[in-house]
Amino acid sequence: MYLWFFLDSTSLYTPVPRIVLNIVCPLEVVNCMKSESDILVIGAPGNVGSYVVEYALERGMRIRIGAYDIEAAKASFEDVEDICFFDFYEPSTYESVFSGIEQVFFIRPPQIADTKEGMIPALRYAEKVGVEHMVFLSLFGINRRMPHYDVEQFLKKSSMRYTFLRAGFFMQNFSTQFLEDIRTRDEILVPAGKGKMALIDARDIASVAVRSLANSSDDNRIFELTGSESLNYFDIAKIFTEVLGRPIDYPKPSPKEFKQKRLNQGWHSDMIEVLNMLFKMVRWRLAGKKSKDFEKLMERDPITLEQFVIDHKHLWMKDMED
Repeated sequence: MYLWFFLDSTSLYTPVPRIVLNIVCPLEVVNCMKSESDILVIGAPGNVGSYVVEYALERGMRIRIGAYDIEAAKASFEDVEDICFFDFYEPSTYESVFSGIEQVFFIRPPQIADTKEGMIPALRYAEKVGVEHMVFLSLFGINRRMPHYDVEQFLKKSSMRYTFLRAGFFMQNFSTQFLEDIRTRDEILVPAGKGKMALIDARDIASVAVRSLANSSDDNRIFELTGSESLNYFDIAKIFTEVLGRPIDYPKPSPKEFKQKRLNQGWHSDMIEVLNMLFKMVRWRLAGKKSKDFEKLMERDPITLEQFVIDHKHLWMKDMED
């Protein structure tokens, strides 16, 4: 599960007040506050889901949020009255969430590895009650071994229209997974060698998601979403150095050195092994591929890593508190 948690960066939270990661599961709360929405968002609060809600509201869309942590959703989205408790594993939550909904944006929760059992029943219910269009945040470079694959296959065979957003690695990993590396140790510690990554900002993914909810021309299409830059970690460290105004180092650790340093920092050994496996893909030059889909769809360039760091600069300042 650790691998998909890191790869599927939608599961990671953006460390700003409106994003909450503490999970509460009030099973007694299953009803919507209202039932007047056309679009359901599953995955908010969360990196992409939160921005989908924000951008959809700006366009005047009627939104319902299906949230596992309903109290966090209420606190984060005061302008949304239609908020329902939703759990993929709880069929009793399906009716209140999907009733009256025409379109859905959703992600795969990181704890669900077996999507055939953990997600397909909810999607089958959605199809049964008349949901017309599903926008699914999938993965760039998807293959049969990834849990997102079965979700895509189900939607392709269903009567619902679909849009797949196959996203690359998120810039938000630097503000979550590697936040403390940069803020307290002035380094980015990953075993990536000289390999490159085509990072994308979650805000850009959300922009495409809302476009796909608003435009039928995106129905039954697959978009590969990456940034426009293919950067190695020397490049990335240089950008952080220039924006933050202090040296940020990329020590280029070997997998063995990475493991030992992370063990010394108290990291779980399973997470370390998974990250070593993940960054093997980067070292083998498999993560630097770029797509032009974003530029074609949005008629602008993706947000650059430099702009991302500028926008979130306060997170990595020395006096910043969690």
